[in-house]
Amino acid sequence: MEQPQSTVSSLNDLQCYGLNCLTGESCAYGMRLLFDVTDHGKAQLEMFFGVKSLDLYPNWNGWVGTYKAIGSIMLTADVAWEFAAFMMLVDKYDVVIPRQTGHTTVYGFNLDSDAAEEFYKHKAETLRIFRNNLRNETRNTHQMSGRTS
Repeated sequence: MEQPQSTVSSLNDLQCYGLNCLTGESCAYGMRLLFDVTDHGKAQLEMFFGVKSLDLYPNWNGWVGTYKAIGSIMLTADVAWEFAAFMMLVDKYDVVIPRQTGHTTVYGFNLDSDAAEEFYKHKAETLRIFRNNLRNETRNTHQMSGRTS
């Protein structure tokens, strides 16, 4: 797969996570965007949605970047941006900040790097900050029962 992104400033940047944004014309309600998905992208979407398996529709185009598309899915733009932020945390960024200034951009920072200063610059300008819990799992374990949600 391609290298992780430290900034996602276009939904086309999701190709490194196995999704290729195609069009907004596919949704009968004008709400969702059509994405082609690779095997890697399908696994990432399953992790994001917390499901064991997604049953995708047939792919529209043949490729997502240099990888074969295996299906397609329609997502709202908001969900696609949340997916970008989630994947950046999975990529082990310490902090992810989605910002909207005319258009959405998602920034990933490691706090032990030179980018930490950039993080603190943006911190006061945003309402949402996601932090990596530094675990290998994407689900939390309930402290009292020991069950994983």
